[in-house]
Amino acid sequence: MTPHLHWHIIPRYRQDKTFPNPIWGQSRRETMAAPLDAGTARKLKAAIQRYLG
Repeated sequence: MTPHLHWHIIPRYRQDKTFPNPIWGQSRRETMAAPLDAGTARKLKAAIQRYLG
């Protein structure tokens, strides 16, 4: 067997009820925030694309 390390990349959102705990953790909020508006979503997508090259 070869030792190895792997990561799971799980995006977190404003409406994430468990933040800052793990996604499988207990909810910290009753309500969820509004989803990202279109402008913020475009900026986020552009930032990710710049990061990935």
